[in-house]
Amino acid sequence: AMALYHFDGCIVKDASANGLHGSLSTTTANNPTGTAGGKFGNGLTFGGAKRVSIADDPQLDFGAATDFTIEAWIKTSSGSDGDIIVKRASDAATTGYLIKYNGIAGTVSAAISDGTDTASPTNGATVNDGGWHHVALVADRDGNATLFVDGTAGATAAMGAVGDIDNAANLGIGANPNSGANFFDGDIDEVRVSSGLRYSADF
Repeated sequence: AMALYHFDGCIVKDASANGLHGSLSTTTANNPTGTAGGKFGNGLTFGGAKRVSIADDPQLDFGAATDFTIEAWIKTSSGSDGDIIVKRASDAATTGYLIKYNGIAGTVSAAISDGTDTASPTNGATVNDGGWHHVALVADRDGNATLFVDGTAGATAAMGAVGDIDNAANLGIGANPNSGANFFDGDIDEVRVSSGLRYSADF
């Protein structure tokens, strides 16, 4: 893993060997709260203006050719949209990647973009029942991007036209920390950012 966040103990510590620890806001109200009811051990509860920010690092950028996987466990019953994992400057500046929650539909969607061409895999599975669900975006750079929900793939999106997705944005969990927007309302646990294809079929 490039980065792995269990949200246990030191709640935004990177459990990988890379030391990409998250940071909290100096405004206490903007910080998620720890919950003993995580998927595994503790988790974090988001809502309002709460978010976690991880400083931009080359290990969180995947250029024009590196395969990667981003994933998390989420729990929500919200009717509002929110970013789950995001690394792009704003909604308008699309270069980078994200998994987001769609409040009205109760589903998740994803996007990977070089700023011009975007791959947007979808998954119709609903996740708004207040239970834990695993979401994973897998990007095969010379194939397809796939969004898995609870181990089942949705509709893929071709990656062939998508070039360099690197940016200088911080990585956000639970919101976009760069634009201070798109706040997720619910719990998040076990966030992992990896190079390579962790899943290639339903699991």
